[in-house]
Amino acid sequence: MAKAAFPDTTDTENNRVDATRHCIWNGLMAKGANRGFAERMATAHEIDGKSKPGWHRNGALMDEYNNKTDVQVGLRNEGSPGTIQSTCLRYGQEAQLVPEPDTIDLTNPNGIGLIALRHP
Repeated sequence: MAKAAFPDTTDTENNRVDATRHCIWNGLMAKGANRGFAERMATAHEIDGKSKPGWHRNGALMDEYNNKTDVQVGLRNEGSPGTIQSTCLRYGQEAQLVPEPDTIDLTNPNGIGLIALRHP
């Protein structure tokens, strides 16, 4: 679903596809379980990712920022998986492009948007 929404994006980027996919995954976990479970799974996913080839700190920071939004999307739309998916797609399309995640407030205080890494 996320890849189909962004057909011009390459597979090698931490980008709108990745941000949207994570949003849907975490949003549905928060809906299906609870905030704590979704947050623990997202954290475990990021820790596990560090051992994989191609891991990059900026991609992890992007995911950690976005995870806060993802969980909020799931909690705000608990009764509607379709709304979680459509909200995540919209957030992915509107994602703020950043060259380096630590150039923004990584606390994601409002939890209402996603970031994607801008690649040269």
